Amino acid sequence: MRSATAAGNPVWRGLISCLLPFVLLFGVSTAVFADEFRPAMLDINEREDGWVDVTWKVPVRQNKTVDVTPVLP
Repeated sequence: MRSATAAGNPVWRGLISCLLPFVLLFGVSTAVFADEFRPAMLDINEREDGWVDVTWKVPVRQNKTVDVTPVLP
């Protein structure tokens, strides 16, 4: 008489064959669609004469900056 192991059981085979693509898809998709968090800084200071000083800093990584430009009204 054969023993019913998990690998030999048709129910387990069907369950594993259905779930395996989803596990692989979601496991890979988190790595593919993950976005790196690189904050930028926008500092606006008003001077006494009514003008403002604007400082815009973006992080640099591997000699490349983020291509984001603030638009002021």
